This record gives sequence, C-alpha cells and structure tokens, in this order.
Amino acid sequence: MTSLYYNNLESITNTTVRWVDGGVSVTLDDVLKLSSETKSVNPNIFKHLLIDVDRDKSRVDDADLSYPILVSVKEGVTTKILDGQHRVVKAMKDGKSIKVRYLNLDTATNEMKQLFN
Repeated sequence: MTSLYYNNLESITNTTVRWVDGGVSVTLDDVLKLSSETKSVNPNIFKHLLIDVDRDKSRVDDADLSYPILVSVKEGVTTKILDGQHRVVKAMKDGKSIKVRYLNLDTATNEMKQLFN
C-alpha cells in the first residue's frame, strides 16, 4: 500500500512530503515538476474519487483551499486524489471551486506509475 508521509510538519517543503511503497519513494517536488498547471474546477467532479472514511471535522474545516489538490489521470480519466481529500470535502461543503493539478500517469516516471496506478 502506498503511504503519504509528511516529515516534520512544522517545516513542510516539497522535498519532505513523499509517497512511499516498499523501496519506491517519490517526493511532492517530483510530482509537481510533471503535473499540469493549476486549474480551478468544481470539486464535485472528484466526489467518486474520495476515500469512504469518517473525516475529522476540524481537519476539513482547517483545510487550506489556496493549495491545489493533486489528481492522477490515466488515458484521459481521473483515477485518484493523490493529495487533497480534506480540501475536496471542504470545497464541496462550502460550495466553492477548488484548484487542481493533474499528474498524467501515461507520461509519468516508472516510479510514479508503480506508486499511483
């Protein structure tokens, strides 16, 4: 199972946030380098991608909508919210649009394909 790690929450940088599965590790910076430009969209288009769990209300309320979510795309179809589940829920609840960056898995690195497919 792929896990998202935030090392040292007080000083998060794009190189300390990483996804890890076994011996494969990809940083947020790696993903951002290959992802699309930021777009503003209706968050309801991602509802089917939300993980079905009870969410901590305070984490949803505190989610910062100024940061884009990251969503993977394969063969033109959105496949997974890589980062930003709480932001999607907040934007849906508040009726606001959300910023998104897409990672195209068709052209991503082999490590990204292994982690996010």
